[in-house]
Amino acid sequence: MSKQSIDIGAVVDDGTGDYMRKGGIKINSNFEEIYDNLGDSTNIHASGYWQTFSPADSSENELTLNFGDQISIDATNINVVLYLPNATAPADVGKTVKIRDVNKSWGFGEGLNAVSVSPGLTSNNTIKTSVNTVTFSQSYKDLEFVYTGTNDWQYVDSKYIDKISNANRAVENSVEITATNTNTPQGLYQWDLNTDYEGYIYDINTVEVFRKGNLLTRGTDVNGTPTITSDYGSIPTAENPSIIVGTAEGDLDLGIARLDGKTIKLVQPANEDDTVIVKSLLENPDVYTSTYISKSFIIENIGELSEYDDASIVKLDLTTVDTVSLQDLGLPITSFFNPGSLKVLINGKLLVGENFIDYDENTVNPLKSYDYTVERTEIPELGKYAYNTIVFSSTGYLNSGDILTLEWFNNNVGSNLDWDGPGGINELVTDNFVKSDQVFNVKNRLEYSDTSNPGATTAIVDQAEITTRIANVSDMFNTIYPIGTIYENANNPNNPNDYMGFGVWEPFGEGKVTVGYSNDILNIFHNNPQIGTPIAGGLFGDEGVLLDETNIPSIETDQVGLTQSSANLATVTINDGCLLDPDSTTDTTYLREENLTINSIGQLQNEVSVLQPSITTYKWVRVA
Repeated sequence: MSKQSIDIGAVVDDGTGDYMRKGGIKINSNFEEIYDNLGDSTNIHASGYWQTFSPADSSENELTLNFGDQISIDATNINVVLYLPNATAPADVGKTVKIRDVNKSWGFGEGLNAVSVSPGLTSNNTIKTSVNTVTFSQSYKDLEFVYTGTNDWQYVDSKYIDKISNANRAVENSVEITATNTNTPQGLYQWDLNTDYEGYIYDINTVEVFRKGNLLTRGTDVNGTPTITSDYGSIPTAENPSIIVGTAEGDLDLGIARLDGKTIKLVQPANEDDTVIVKSLLENPDVYTSTYISKSFIIENIGELSEYDDASIVKLDLTTVDTVSLQDLGLPITSFFNPGSLKVLINGKLLVGENFIDYDENTVNPLKSYDYTVERTEIPELGKYAYNTIVFSSTGYLNSGDILTLEWFNNNVGSNLDWDGPGGINELVTDNFVKSDQVFNVKNRLEYSDTSNPGATTAIVDQAEITTRIANVSDMFNTIYPIGTIYENANNPNNPNDYMGFGVWEPFGEGKVTVGYSNDILNIFHNNPQIGTPIAGGLFGDEGVLLDETNIPSIETDQVGLTQSSANLATVTINDGCLLDPDSTTDTTYLREENLTINSIGQLQNEVSVLQPSITTYKWVRVA
């Protein structure tokens, strides 16, 4: 339903606007549509509401989607067929449709029920440049289709509700063509792979073209533009026109365009029944990311008049040069290569690097000569040393007009390996990186209702069990340092977030020693004395204790002694058995018998220190 506006007339009370009830009906209809699409018809969901489509049988298993739909598709009972909106460019560019499986139903049942998505009932649109219906049969799939300006719906295939897939997929995509002019003369030199070969597309950075097993020269310059040395490119169009280069004889139309990922055109036609193979490494999140790089350069001597476009050549002093850096070849200052995967070719001939030579243990000389070594230099922009220079064994390797080609992977795994098997990508990634497709269950996670006052009274435990995996550094940190974790540092007084980069931390236990909680109900460390419940976080003890008679055992002497006393006491002992002198004018000292005690009455008592030998550290608790 489109938005309904209330007709308010031209002026007040002119009788031309909607009457009150009709206006109310429009208001209600507008709100009902809002609550139906953005909520559950009763409440609006700020994060977006997902409608549910759960067909019971084939009479109701098809659905035409609308722009902006967010629908949870339940395929538990039957296969589901969906039709994307009949979009047109440019009016609908950027509009989306979202579908997902929250019931773990895609691929469910004996028939492995699936969800099929068509680019539209009557439109000429495509999905990932293909007119074919796409079928999904992986549970927990989470898809967002976005309409682009090329009349094409695009989506990310690797996204799931619970993960980004690292699934086992081919890392090399290839198509084999038999050249023939049976149907059209163009069949000997140009092909629309996307149309004629079931939606085949290639990665323009890693594509290789072979004719009868021979690798053809890409010959592009540093900007990816074909040059006079290129053996192939793409079919020219109005949007991607044929490349024209300047030569000594004038401008030359190469007849090929920049690679477009869908078409291939040869400069020289193939012969009837020749085999042409196009292959590339897939660049998508499901594959260990390819860092394959291939660059070709036309080398000319300084001072020579070039017959090529300046953008296609590299000028060097060929009489003295024996060292070439990537920067000499016009690549960015931050460019570098992996020496373990570097290939150097001159006019298609592979040179031998020092890394591939065997050495005799008894001599410093190699058994075979090599053509080049590699060096690394400091790249200030990267803040490190990196390999970016090739050192030839002597001068004379490069001649004017030579085509120098460099190929490498910028990782040791490389995307040209098999996924499975010994030494495959899966094994190498598992040994060296987090295996992100490994899942595990967690429950009883902690949160604090007041992060500025973490403790037993603000701790909330979420008992729900969830299935998760470690997909990134943040996930790993949350697993090692969940909320409630105590972190201790010997000498760094700063908040751990400053040097860990994660979490919200508050000081913990300042001036106190931590003691393990006891499950023994008779143990003093069982109940929390502040809140009276058996839970950790209770405060115990003092730095000192003031002793009283209840703390001191009886230590009276078993001997009776005489102590000074007053004259009016009932019991008076005569000193040494002598009678008092009745005629004495000095004060008489009276003595009495009693057991001796320690500490006189009223004496100030001092606390006894109970502080254990200690060393201070910085303690923090993660609160969020």
